[in-house]
Amino acid sequence: MCKLPILFLMFLIASSSVAQEVVNSETLVQYLHRDQQKLAYKVDVHEKSFFQDDTLKISYQVFAERNKEDTIYGYNFKIVKPHATIYNLNGTLYKFFDDNGDRKFLTEQKKDGKLDLLLIPNMNLNAGDLVDTLHTTVSKVDEGYIVHKHYDSINQIKNIDLTYKFSVADAQLISFTSSVYFQDSQQYRHLDFGSLAYDFDIDFEGEIEQFLKVSQPFVRIERTVIDQKVFPRIDGTLLNGDNKVVLDDFKSEILILDYWYFRCYPCIKAIPKLNNLNAKYPDSLVGVVGINIIDDKIKDRAYLDKFIKKNRVNYPSIFTKQNPLSVNSFPTVIIIDKDFNILYSEFGYSENMEEELTGVIEKYLSTHSTKKDN
Repeated sequence: MCKLPILFLMFLIASSSVAQEVVNSETLVQYLHRDQQKLAYKVDVHEKSFFQDDTLKISYQVFAERNKEDTIYGYNFKIVKPHATIYNLNGTLYKFFDDNGDRKFLTEQKKDGKLDLLLIPNMNLNAGDLVDTLHTTVSKVDEGYIVHKHYDSINQIKNIDLTYKFSVADAQLISFTSSVYFQDSQQYRHLDFGSLAYDFDIDFEGEIEQFLKVSQPFVRIERTVIDQKVFPRIDGTLLNGDNKVVLDDFKSEILILDYWYFRCYPCIKAIPKLNNLNAKYPDSLVGVVGINIIDDKIKDRAYLDKFIKKNRVNYPSIFTKQNPLSVNSFPTVIIIDKDFNILYSEFGYSENMEEELTGVIEKYLSTHSTKKDN
């Protein structure tokens, strides 16, 4: 495989009568972004997530029609996959799917990154991608050419490799591969695009109307702990031990409960803040206890040990399957007093988390603690 400078891309495609007009990176980009009104094709996806050994294979059929009024995707489209059909019409997503044997749907008006990844026109490169020779190389292969982008790291994501493969015959994207590492675990995704056609006959609005007639709205249950007054008693085990542990075993006047699991990036970002709070106050006043309702401490033990060590977690965690508050967002941080009264609860990570939690703690200790000045 011979690597060639961007300026000589014409030689990569000289064998194609269709693509002979492409003489440099700028005109190549224009050609890849030519205004195709309709595209129909199949996408075969093979992917592996962080901290997972199993891989997933799934196929999609995509029908995309240019819609310049759509500022979210730029296309009306229909995506068919097993047990689900998804439409985008004028910036509104309609997702139809089976839910325990019932036909359900939900609508959204925001970009779904995984769906955008399936749209060939939105995957093509721009001029900046091709002239960035620090991170980009172009290689010749028999049936086309490959554009490979590499970044050493972006934030905590390492060894980022993005590979685009284009065919000589029609200058169309035929595959895309991404590979990244996070905390020594790889995530990759490979997409093969095939069976390309430039015309189809689909009435997007009419098909959506038919689906709506036979489907019921899917109601997302956003459970919150904010309205709860008292935190329920739960029990579980620590990572290193099988004896039952309850929150009453921790004698601090205030407990900060951190709901986490090891695949959760926002959870990782929250750990230094919680470590600081755990170190700032004596155990008699404030303690931090992790609550893990997701991971299997036996099956996932190797990952959990690495997670605790790499992120320098300085507080214990209870592993339990009990979830009486139906927590489903991570991290979720809850502050309780020694009588299990909930003083504070919040979902997700924020940069000012430590300051916000400190304010709640100091306010409570200033009026309730008998130990603070001891």
